[in-house]
Amino acid sequence: MKRFAVTFVCSLVVALGACTEVEFLDFLASLPPDFFTPPASVPPLEVEDAQTVEPDDVVGEDPERPTPLAAASFLLRVINNSSQTVDVTIRMILGGLDIRTTFLRLESGGTTVDVGPDLADTVIVSGVRADGTPTPGATFEFGAQFTDDTTRDFFFSDPPSPPAPDPIPEPEPE
Repeated sequence: MKRFAVTFVCSLVVALGACTEVEFLDFLASLPPDFFTPPASVPPLEVEDAQTVEPDDVVGEDPERPTPLAAASFLLRVINNSSQTVDVTIRMILGGLDIRTTFLRLESGGTTVDVGPDLADTVIVSGVRADGTPTPGATFEFGAQFTDDTTRDFFFSDPPSPPAPDPIPEPEPE
């Protein structure tokens, strides 16, 4: 940022005619030799998902939090086979805490995305089609829908077409 500001000010000074080119070049020569070289190493940026709680935080020895009795690693493969884009929300829960909340926008035509694996005792999937209609969702619970490390496929499809109306009979001639 400092380099940008100095460069900008110098350009502005020359453009406004506040100094000659020779004065400007003298100014540049007075800058330290490494002024315009980037730093040798930039420390890595660490980003933490605000929605994520590490499983160790839940299963630890904290007496204030109940330890889940049963959970397993769960991977959800979400597949959009519908003719519309679907906005999907996936919540992976462990011991009543959201371990992962994922928001996806799946384009139509067989788009597939894997979410997880995460240690969970409950997984909730919901979605909304591009036209605003909700999709059928699902809840997967440990012990009922899964009992060990699991990979499940969840499909979004077009809603069933309404049944064709009964044909109106032709009136019989009198």
